[in-house]
Amino acid sequence: GRNKLMKIAGGIFPGRKIRSVKEGVRPSTGYVKKRYFDILRNRIVGSLFLDAFSGTGAVGIEALGRGADFVVFIDNGYESLKVIRNNLEKLEIPVDRYLIIDLEYNRAVRECERRGLLFDLVYIDPPFVYYRTANPLRILFKRKVLKPDALIALERPREERFTAKYFPLLREFKTRSSIMDFYVNRPMDEKPQEEEGGTEEEK
Repeated sequence: GRNKLMKIAGGIFPGRKIRSVKEGVRPSTGYVKKRYFDILRNRIVGSLFLDAFSGTGAVGIEALGRGADFVVFIDNGYESLKVIRNNLEKLEIPVDRYLIIDLEYNRAVRECERRGLLFDLVYIDPPFVYYRTANPLRILFKRKVLKPDALIALERPREERFTAKYFPLLREFKTRSSIMDFYVNRPMDEKPQEEEGGTEEEK
């Protein structure tokens, strides 16, 4: 079958349709993406943004549309890479605004370190089975790829137990099937300020 189309919600591409991946990729729901960008609206502009497990590239593309300086897309699925490139070309996004890294996630983060990339914002949305064998925060903690106070958003399945242990949890919001955690790149013993944190449930 043909690839499905997805809409971009905001930024300079609102309502524009981009291609999705036929199968094997679980895109973030519109609600999750909308809440993410609502929460971070003041931090996107001028940021260096990492879209890990990019899938369709929709999150990174919206970040560019909302004023991110540069986005790194990480994915190594043949179909996903084809769709990401197609979407970037369709929207005529200049090639000096992004980098696509065609490597497995951990190797891709090491490549970011090798290139001297230091991110302000990281969005991680792996296939949910990934969490049964790995913690995607570990490599970010081990490698020098984050600026101080960088914000990491991690979408994970609601039914799976997950121990962060590398970064303090700033806030979270819950949907019916998933949880998005926001971690901040600070020492674990440095607690977030009261006004920064909180738990939010999908209405």
